[in-house]
Amino acid sequence: MFKHTLQVASTSASFAEDSWISLVDDATDQLIPSQPFPSSSSATTTTTTLGTPSQSTMKVGSPTTPSPTSTSTFPTTSSSKGSISGPVLHLQSPDIKTTFIRFGDSPSNTGASSSSSSGLAINAPYLHLFLKPLGQGTNFYLDVLVTDERGNSYVIRASTFQTTPTYTPSSPTHPHPSLLHLPLSFPPPTAHSLTPWLLLSLPLPDHLNSLPDLGGPSPPPRYKALQSIEVHANCRLKRVWCTEERGGGVVQEGMALRGMMTELCLFEAEP
Repeated sequence: MFKHTLQVASTSASFAEDSWISLVDDATDQLIPSQPFPSSSSATTTTTTLGTPSQSTMKVGSPTTPSPTSTSTFPTTSSSKGSISGPVLHLQSPDIKTTFIRFGDSPSNTGASSSSSSGLAINAPYLHLFLKPLGQGTNFYLDVLVTDERGNSYVIRASTFQTTPTYTPSSPTHPHPSLLHLPLSFPPPTAHSLTPWLLLSLPLPDHLNSLPDLGGPSPPPRYKALQSIEVHANCRLKRVWCTEERGGGVVQEGMALRGMMTELCLFEAEP
C-alpha cells in the first residue's frame, strides 16, 4: 500500500458542461463537498477548476439500468444494487485525454530516461484499481509510468479503445518514454451481476517481460519502480494501491464467517 497526495487533476475546456471530477456518494449519486483539487497548469487544454459538477449531467452505469445514449446529458437513474455506501471519485468527460487525475510524474513530460525526484518510486510490482466504468459505450484509459533497473522509462497504457497490444519505442522523433499500449475490455453488466464495481490489476513486471514479443528490447527490461499513475475518464474510482503479491486483496476466513466482508469481496453470480 502507499499514501501519496494527488498531484494533478484536469478537466476538458472543450466539453466544459459534460466534463468534471468530483466526490460523489456511489449509492445515492449525491455530490459530496470537498477541498479543491490541484489543477493542471496547461491553459490550452484544461481549465483551472474541475468543471461544474451537476447531477443533471452525471453519467452512471448499473447492471439493471440501461446506459444513456445521449452525448450531452446523462440523467441520474442508476440502481443502488452493488453500490458502495460512501464517497468515490467520479471522472467523466467526452474528452478523456484531458480529464484525469495523476499521482507522480507526468508521462508526457518525462524523457526516455528519468531520474526525477517527483516520481512515486514505488517498488511493489503489482498495481490495483477498484473502479466502476460509467456505462456501455464510454471510453476509459490509464497510463502507468515505470522505470527499469537501467533508469529507462516506459509508459504502460491500458485503454478500452485499443484492440491489440502495440509497442512504440522512444526515438528522436518520439522523445517520450517508450509506450506499451494494451487493450482493456470490461465485462458487460448483466441482470445477475451483484455489482458493477471491478478490480483491475496490472502485473507491471509481466508487462515489461512481454516487450520482446512486440518488437521491444530483448532481453526484456527488469522492473524497478512505479513512478506515476494517471487515471482518465470515464469511471468511478474508490481505491488505488500496490502490493508485493499478485493478489489484490485477501479475505480472512474469520472475517467472512463474521460477515465482515471487505469492499473487494464482490463478485458476479450467474444463473
